Amino acid sequence: MTDTSGGAVTGEGVSWRQVRDAAVCAARRGWPVVPGVYRLDVLGFPDLVPLEDTEHLTPITDPQQAQQIWTRLRPPGVLLVCGHGIDALEAPPWVTYRLSALAEHGLQVPIATALPPYQWLILVATGSRRLRPELAAAAVLLHSTGEWIALPPTTLPGHPPLHWTQPPPQAHTPRLPTADEVQRVLAGKRRTTYPRGFRTWTR
Repeated sequence: MTDTSGGAVTGEGVSWRQVRDAAVCAARRGWPVVPGVYRLDVLGFPDLVPLEDTEHLTPITDPQQAQQIWTRLRPPGVLLVCGHGIDALEAPPWVTYRLSALAEHGLQVPIATALPPYQWLILVATGSRRLRPELAAAAVLLHSTGEWIALPPTTLPGHPPLHWTQPPPQAHTPRLPTADEVQRVLAGKRRTTYPRGFRTWTR
């Protein structure tokens, strides 16, 4: 299956060119990325992991290098390597009601959908690398050293492409609030009532 520009489609309507451009944009912002490829996990479900070739496991922050690697290899995904100045908070749907509070506190953070879907990924600067107990109890995860997350428009087979719900700032090297700053806001008073038909997420 190919797109109209002749590029191979990596997922649900996402071409390798779109994935490459996302990798280049991330590198231009100084975000460390590596190519992501599909593997089956222990249960036989598809997962996205870094390319096994150790040469490409070194985080890439040079846009020209990203352009060359994603053009030559055409991997289906872009993985952000956490712990190199940038981390990510992964949160279930309840956090939707706290996202507006981040802006109210002057915290401008990129927010994307996660793999699998129905989760939120909030990109943050590396902080203390500690997750607040109340957030851990509410199924929030902190991805830091030794971990990676998929960036839009990466696609996992059988799922829609990831997308930004709050795009990164236009500046090439935006200053992100730390994980600790964002956690303080998310740990604020949670909404206890939900719209009719809303189903809370449980582990």
